[in-house]
Amino acid sequence: MKKIAIIIAVCAVMVTVLCACTNVDYEKKLSDNITFAEYEVYEGMSDNFDVKYTEGVKEELMGADGKVGNLINYSTLRIVPKYMDLFDKEYSYKLTGEKGEAQGIMTKDMFGISYSAQVENAAELGTLQQVTVSYDDKSETIVLTDMLKDFISTEQIISIVAKEFKNELEEFDNAEVFPREVYIKFINDSSDEANPYYFYVSIIGGSEDYWSILIEPRVGTVINKRV
Repeated sequence: MKKIAIIIAVCAVMVTVLCACTNVDYEKKLSDNITFAEYEVYEGMSDNFDVKYTEGVKEELMGADGKVGNLINYSTLRIVPKYMDLFDKEYSYKLTGEKGEAQGIMTKDMFGISYSAQVENAAELGTLQQVTVSYDDKSETIVLTDMLKDFISTEQIISIVAKEFKNELEEFDNAEVFPREVYIKFINDSSDEANPYYFYVSIIGGSEDYWSILIEPRVGTVINKRV
């Protein structure tokens, strides 16, 4: 009986060790390989402009190669004029938050009809409230809405993704370097009245090698998934 008890104990220890060896923290692997994510998103509009402010992290030189390059923080304010006679103006802004203000000049983007600026001291402003856009001798103050206020966090998104792609991620359990990068973007699709908001997440191995998932932002329901 003692021998049997010893054998059972040894087997139990071996099972525990084996389980520990395969207990890979996929959430950490995914979090460590984020190459684009939006942590703050504010939007607003007036009769003349659509405004969007985004804050997050991205690769300095973005490329869908499955690798994590040099990461930089960004805080981008962007306006889109609604009328042609506003397309070729010189714009300045004053961004107001609960703790302070930031102001500067906006430059025309290389592509499209938008103008943008990098807000250097965005972290000091607190919750954003409004932006004043000035051009010629005119100014417009536009109220900003925190689009992510009632939605799930980046950590919760990563947790959902790790569970949904667990079988696929197991392939890389023994890889020295995790061969995927993670892209997380908040989508506001006004054409879809039923589900206008969702998070799009892509786990990228290459330009034609990626898994993706759409997540409902309030409770984290999976809308669609592609492997």
